[in-house]
Amino acid sequence: MASISDAVKEGDGDRILLAWKILIPVFKATNHVNYLKEAVNLVLQTQILSQRKAGQLLWSRCINTQGRKGHNLPCDLHQEHLNRRFKGVLRSVGANVTPEAIVLAGKSISTVDKICTGFELQTSTSRKDTCVHNTPALGKDLEKIIAILREKDIFEPKQARGYDTFSFKEGILQRNTASKEQVLKKVEALIKSLLVN
Repeated sequence: MASISDAVKEGDGDRILLAWKILIPVFKATNHVNYLKEAVNLVLQTQILSQRKAGQLLWSRCINTQGRKGHNLPCDLHQEHLNRRFKGVLRSVGANVTPEAIVLAGKSISTVDKICTGFELQTSTSRKDTCVHNTPALGKDLEKIIAILREKDIFEPKQARGYDTFSFKEGILQRNTASKEQVLKKVEALIKSLLVN
């Protein structure tokens, strides 16, 4: 993976193609069908297209917005950055969003991005590496949620709990099919999966 990341940062089309070729069996084994299709499509296009078109396909997969060696970004990531900037411009328009305002914002987005990027570089507010997304630590949040659930004692049957408009033969909490600890473990697992996704 480090080799793929380095190939993208350096804008090395041949190494990027090699990485896609290496990943084809991985995508097949892990049943990532769409990635598999993209990888096969890229390899086929480099073989079928003319030398000029294949070269364009290989060497235009990255963009260098800073002009420095080793600072290329994947084109799709750069496009996502522009989309985020475009949405920010539209948010600043507020209630005055019209088709004309959208067209004007679209035409000016590259200039706005250059201005904002220059400002961020001068004030040192930009992120060091735009290819890396931070993954928050969820352990503390999970512990807080579980502590609140335990404190509220939600898994203990209580006589006062009930609804007059509904008639239940037996409440879910009155059934002793699972122990309190088993239920808490299941809830913890569900919360972990929700927080991770």
